[in-house]
Amino acid sequence: MSIDAHINSQLEAISTHLKDKYNIETNDLYNFNEYCRNAMRTIISLKVWAKKLKERELILNGAIQYLDEIISNLNQTLILGLLGFKSPSYSMIRRSLENAISFIYYKDHSIEYAKKQVDTNFKNLSVKDMSDYIKQYPYHYFITDIDSLSVVEFVQQVMGLWKTQYQQLSKFVHGSNENYLELNEFLDKIEPSDENLESLTTYIKKFGSIINTLNIIFFCNVYEEEFDEDEKQFIRRAITQDSYKKKIQSLFGLI
Repeated sequence: MSIDAHINSQLEAISTHLKDKYNIETNDLYNFNEYCRNAMRTIISLKVWAKKLKERELILNGAIQYLDEIISNLNQTLILGLLGFKSPSYSMIRRSLENAISFIYYKDHSIEYAKKQVDTNFKNLSVKDMSDYIKQYPYHYFITDIDSLSVVEFVQQVMGLWKTQYQQLSKFVHGSNENYLELNEFLDKIEPSDENLESLTTYIKKFGSIINTLNIIFFCNVYEEEFDEDEKQFIRRAITQDSYKKKIQSLFGLI
């Protein structure tokens, strides 16, 4: 089954689910297709990554659960957004941004990951610490056949977008000012909104670009040697930042 055929079948399933369970007609939502297609592209791309990394036993300390949790987050975001739950949807995308850098950090830190599981008093690293780890990673040591300075610059660019997205989404989480409050006094005020779906789509597209680009950088050999063309296509389609695709091509010779 082609990517588009697979996603179309998922859209039909989502539409049926919303009609049967919540009596919501998706035909009334102009942005339904665009929202769901981008969410499903990102979810499927992460399922491809998680399946391959598990099959090859490349993440041995349990940190792969962070990828699984992102998939769970985005499945919830998909439905929450369609039901009209704006702030919870943004919160789940923000949580996914945290899970993304947690995955990169803890895949390299088995002891710290184990301590998190067994010690209830273990102090989690801040998002700044994990973000800094990615930005300060010794790329020159592990990537010897590529211009490591260019890789560092690219990572800085990707993490710059990560930071911007995280800060923006945090305003919804914390209700920073009246622009980030919903003030729904009654349940019937919570309803699907094309405006919300359009905004959520933008965040999801950028998140899909961030997580898949970071995965390619940190697992470039796996991506090049282990994935078949269909799997690569699922991942490529989830990277909507064209400049990222061009940079991956120029640095690694692949996309």
